[in-house]
Amino acid sequence: MTRRRFASGWAALRGIGKAVIEQLVESRQKDGPFIDIFDVAVRVPAMNARMLDHIIKAGAFDLIDKDRGKLCVNVSQALNAAEAAAATAGQHSLFDEPGKQERIVSWIEAPSWSEQKKLREEKDVLGFW
Repeated sequence: MTRRRFASGWAALRGIGKAVIEQLVESRQKDGPFIDIFDVAVRVPAMNARMLDHIIKAGAFDLIDKDRGKLCVNVSQALNAAEAAAATAGQHSLFDEPGKQERIVSWIEAPSWSEQKKLREEKDVLGFW
């Protein structure tokens, strides 16, 4: 699959700009699959809350975590963690291991979405189910 075709699939998401799509694709190719929404927020600096919310609602994280309700509630947590990581990038302690980056993830629990809610949200961001 070519990069162009893959990126055009992402373009179906409403509110996701070309620059963000390119950063997503490049980051995944360079550093491998994303672990969770916190990882996406850190590795894709152009990502904002609305974009991350749309990606979750479209089901892009379902292979990692199917609980879209929990993921959507944690969007601001993920972006705050990314901001903190960016602010401390390059700062190392005397006792740090080279190349090791500590991840502090604090999840907020939320109710899971029903299938009907998932489908409604998918339709809102994609235009179809």
